[in-house]
Amino acid sequence: MSNFKTPGLDGLPKEFYAFAFKYIGKAFVRFLNRCFCEGLLPPSQRQGLITLICKDPANGDTLKKWRPISLLNTDYNILSKVLTLRLRKIIGEIIHPDQTCSIPGRTIQDNVHLIRNLVEYTNDKNMPAAIISLDQSKAFDRISHEYISMCCVTLDLSPILNNW
Repeated sequence: MSNFKTPGLDGLPKEFYAFAFKYIGKAFVRFLNRCFCEGLLPPSQRQGLITLICKDPANGDTLKKWRPISLLNTDYNILSKVLTLRLRKIIGEIIHPDQTCSIPGRTIQDNVHLIRNLVEYTNDKNMPAAIISLDQSKAFDRISHEYISMCCVTLDLSPILNNW
């Protein structure tokens, strides 16, 4: 989270929480834990401000260059960061080794080496082969939430976590 920004509707920046944590910290943590266990945030934390940002300011003359972004309250962002940091500890164990994006200890170079090894293998064995690279536009928007839930069950992730 960037400093000196007030992204959400409540206008409370990250610095407020850093300063006030010694006063509100215990109650804030209890509140977030209760929200997590119940799988539900209060309405104020589920509201955001939607605005447009330009992905390429030098060429922002077409609508295609603009993306909507939801500006959420800092307390929501703190909860999200906590969950991210906790998941990071186990993510490498549940995500296939060939998935390298955003997984600690993995890099795009791992995939380059895999492709190079496959090309070398098919050449050594004189096997016909083809490489197909697919990149789906808006892939996150295309994935089924039901499928994600089934994956969480299969991976034996907590039902509480599945709600998030």
